[in-house]
Amino acid sequence: MTLQEVVPYLSLLLALLGFWLGRMSASKSEGERDGTLMTEVGYIKSSTDDIKKQLREQEQKYTELIARLSAVEQSAKQAHYRIDEIREHCCGD
Repeated sequence: MTLQEVVPYLSLLLALLGFWLGRMSASKSEGERDGTLMTEVGYIKSSTDDIKKQLREQEQKYTELIARLSAVEQSAKQAHYRIDEIREHCCGD
């Protein structure tokens, strides 16, 4: 075989090798990008779960506060009735 006969095969081999190396590099880059994206999505999901938990806790505190406020209003109402009764009894208004 002469050099002129080997050059086309050698060129084809180098082209295939270049293509294969390019695909390997692209796959690695794409994998890194996908890994970074999945990490960021996981972080966002974790943050969302934390926010939901905090919101549930706030809702529970709000519900407890409403119940306590209602009890205070009832107590104040009873106190006003008693004060009115004392005034009537004591002062005769």
